[in-house]
Amino acid sequence: MIDEKIIDIYKMRDRINALKAVCKGKKEYDFSMSGVRIRLIWNDSQLSQLKQNDEGFIELIRKSKNRLIGDQIWVAWDNGKDDMLIRGRCQYELVSIEESK
Repeated sequence: MIDEKIIDIYKMRDRINALKAVCKGKKEYDFSMSGVRIRLIWNDSQLSQLKQNDEGFIELIRKSKNRLIGDQIWVAWDNGKDDMLIRGRCQYELVSIEESK
């Protein structure tokens, strides 16, 4: 039986490749952290449906043009939510596949 985490990794790879094609040539989109696991520690958004310890894969980081607003971290959350994180307004940690829930 194929491990579900391996299937998730292949799905994520395909999604990241599609995003790279759409964002090609746009310098504000950074794919250097794509595919890295992330775990939410704290989020200051009242509107977010994410909870502490939710995990997902980083898709890309959209660099902010305004220094007062943090970069957007686009995440494919394991629970299916599509909320992004804002650097400086959320606490999170990067985790290995082995540490992941």
